[in-house]
Amino acid sequence: MNYKKWLPFFISSDDKVITDKIREAYVTYLMMRGTLWDKMKDKMLDYYLLIYDDIKEYMDIPKSLRKGKVSKDNVLEMVEFTKLFISTDARIAWLAESPTDEEDGLGFEFTSGEIKLIGQPEII
Repeated sequence: MNYKKWLPFFISSDDKVITDKIREAYVTYLMMRGTLWDKMKDKMLDYYLLIYDDIKEYMDIPKSLRKGKVSKDNVLEMVEFTKLFISTDARIAWLAESPTDEEDGLGFEFTSGEIKLIGQPEII
């Protein structure tokens, strides 16, 4: 699967001003981006395996993503990344749509340098 895709970059800022705090968050992203992908895979796999027994009841899970077959190399097939988002308070995350959380979507926040998998409403 080819993961190279152009995605929007959104900044939430008061009065349409990009603050130093927001700039610093973006610089942090640029410094971390080489390691983010593998960390997101690990976090998504942990999350997916944690909720698997619950979601298998209502989702049609492809064979490649069943519990015995899913891996960190294919688990991100579950999500569709929609944007890179920086909030007014300089929290930064990749946002994604996911069948595991259709109502809210997921966010891979990395403001602190560690990846946290959160619901989109927590960051937007």
